[in-house]
Parts: sequence; structure tokens; C-alpha cells
Amino acid sequence: MVFKHLVKSRNQSDKWFVDSAGTAGYHVGNPADSRARDVLAKNNVPCDHQARQVIEEDFQKFDYIFIMDEANYEDVKSYEKRAARKGFKGNAKILYLGDYDPQGVKVVEDPYYSDRAAFDVCYQHCYRSCENFLNKFDKNEI
Repeated sequence: MVFKHLVKSRNQSDKWFVDSAGTAGYHVGNPADSRARDVLAKNNVPCDHQARQVIEEDFQKFDYIFIMDEANYEDVKSYEKRAARKGFKGNAKILYLGDYDPQGVKVVEDPYYSDRAAFDVCYQHCYRSCENFLNKFDKNEI
């Protein structure tokens, strides 16, 4: 949602297809957590998302797949291998979103089991990482 918002604010929506998916299916079909929606609304970021799980086609459909932590990385790499065995061969680059954090915080902490303040921290981390990625992409530094 943050990446999509930044892309739209830069008038680059025609250059990007943006979606979000989790590695587990716990909340498939549900809207974003109410605490996340509150933080997004506070920051004027639209949130019309329904949870979905990563699927094999994602590795063909997307150029970049951003992950938040080591567990997500391992899960996504496993899904990528399974997708390749099923014939879904793509060029998606699997990257840590936090690798683009100008503050150098690689892991984006999952705020789900934390208090409301953790959602603000997560939003700020995602915002500055997405913004820095887009800046580097625009300068052909990616």
C-alpha cells in the first residue's frame, strides 16, 4: 500500500503493477489489520487491500518481490523453487525491502503481535525504504 501510494504520488502508476501478498494463508480474504489501516489513514495512504498468499504466477508477473525478514525470505525462495518445478519461470528479483532503508535497518519488524506504536514504526520503515528504492530506480541505480 505504501509503495503503491508513492508510485501514484509520483505519477508513475503506468510504470508499475503493485500488489501485496503474504507467505502464510492465515488472513487470506481479510482486510488489513485495523491498526495498520489506522496508521495508513493517518498518513493519507488509501487502503483497499484484501490479504492474499504468494502464488506461483507471482514469480512471472512481478519484476521485484520485496520481503521483510529472514523467515519471509526462506519462504519466498521455497515458493520460487516450487513454482519453477511447475514451469513458472520468471525473472522476479527477491529483495529485502529494508536493504533500501537509508537508516540501514534491514529487517522490517512485523508489528502484528505488538502494540499500536509498532505499526507507526513499521509504516515509517516501509515508507523510507520504498521511497529510497524508487529514487534509486529513477536514477537507474537498481
